[in-house]
Amino acid sequence: MPRTDSRFDQKYSMHEQARGGWVHTWQVVCRRGAVHFHATEHDREMAERINEKFSGGVEVHYLEPFAPDKSACPDHNPCPFLKQPCWHDGSSLLAFERFIPLLQDGVGSIIHETIFGMLRSQAIHRFWGEEE
Repeated sequence: MPRTDSRFDQKYSMHEQARGGWVHTWQVVCRRGAVHFHATEHDREMAERINEKFSGGVEVHYLEPFAPDKSACPDHNPCPFLKQPCWHDGSSLLAFERFIPLLQDGVGSIIHETIFGMLRSQAIHRFWGEEE
């Protein structure tokens, strides 16, 4: 997949938590929904207590209900990424297996493009049913 794809807008943000540590968020948004990865970078004390430097999840935001319950009410209204109602699905396992290992040496420009590429791949799979 090319480094950019005109179907998607992508954005990275980070903010400091009141209790210490940082939250990093990568998002890709398209006309069919959004996929985002959030990673909490724990402060030293918390990281030692839970034996993890990062925790997080990969979340998918759909513009319409998805199987199995197509009659369900939206999970977010409005969705923080789509600015309208959305139906939500997420996975911390995917984050821990594929995304968080990339962060162990720090967050930098190569990591950003890798994560955006992985999120675009998830979006293509979820919204268009294609595999890369």
